[in-house]
Order: sequence, then C-alpha cells, then structure tokens
Amino acid sequence: MEEFRFDYAGYLQNMAFLLVLLVGLSIALVKLKGSNALPKLPFLSLPSLSQPSVKHIQIIERTALEPRKSIYLIQVFDQHWLIGVSDNQIQALGKVEQAPSASEFQNDGEKNAFADYLSTSEPPQG
Repeated sequence: MEEFRFDYAGYLQNMAFLLVLLVGLSIALVKLKGSNALPKLPFLSLPSLSQPSVKHIQIIERTALEPRKSIYLIQVFDQHWLIGVSDNQIQALGKVEQAPSASEFQNDGEKNAFADYLSTSEPPQG
C-alpha cells in the first residue's frame, strides 16, 4: 500500500490564487462603492461607528498639574464635570453646577470659592 503524501505545491497554488482573487475583488468593490456605481444595498451603507453624527461629550478645558496628571472640564450632554486624569486612573472630582465666566473671576471684592462651583452630590464611583 502506498503511503499518503500531501500535495503542498497544489495547496500553495490554490491559496495564492484565492488570495489574489480576494484582493482583486476587494479593490474592485472599494472603487465601485466610491464611484456610486453600486446600487443602494442595505449592507453596503451601514452607519460609521467611528464618527458619530452628534457628539455628546466635549472637552471644554484641560489643565496639566504634573507631567502625567491633568484636570479636565468636560461637558456631557448639558452637564459639566470636573475629572482628574493620571496615567493609570480617571477620577470624577465633581459636577460643576455652572461654568464660571471670566467676569466672575475679575469681580472687585467678591471672590467665589472654587468649591462653590462643585455640586454637593457625590461623583459616580467606577
């Protein structure tokens, strides 16, 4: 009885052919999609997950405290939050009730304490 031998050359030829075919079809599909030559098929017009149409989180301001420690004032929907960020931790410092304007800091005799802008509610633990 003859010993079974696997045909590696034929296997590699088939794999090379299929790889070239796959790359060619991929390039053709991208070109056709870009030129709007393809019909509007639902699976070709999926919404992009990387670029949402409406942004609900914005960084208002960033202040560096040390080389790897910063404080961010962010807006989430209509709320403002102050968060502390280090190289291995993110901590919610508090919810800012109203964003202070530059004129508030330049009042003559009346100075607001920094803590007045933070809410009394505890930040979410996470």
